[in-house]
Amino acid sequence: MTRYQHIYLSPHIDDVSLSCGGTIYHQQQAGEAVLSVTVFAAQPTAQKFSSYVDWMHGVWGNLDEVVATRLAEDKASMAVLGCDAQYLPFLD
Repeated sequence: MTRYQHIYLSPHIDDVSLSCGGTIYHQQQAGEAVLSVTVFAAQPTAQKFSSYVDWMHGVWGNLDEVVATRLAEDKASMAVLGCDAQYLPFLD
């Protein structure tokens, strides 16, 4: 089991990589173990959303693709940074 010197708690996919990427890079360069935990990373299910959320989903297109793409991008950025990542199954 890895003992992490730094744990980042990210509300949304890509928050840590975009906001803290430079810091994580320096921590990794110093040989420190880093973990990012993203809270709201679940795929939405077929359920009733508010009219605003329905509108946003229409703008984004295929919702499953949007979430899957954002998750893949975040995993790739964590790999580049050398940061371990965990994704919790909660809806945003």
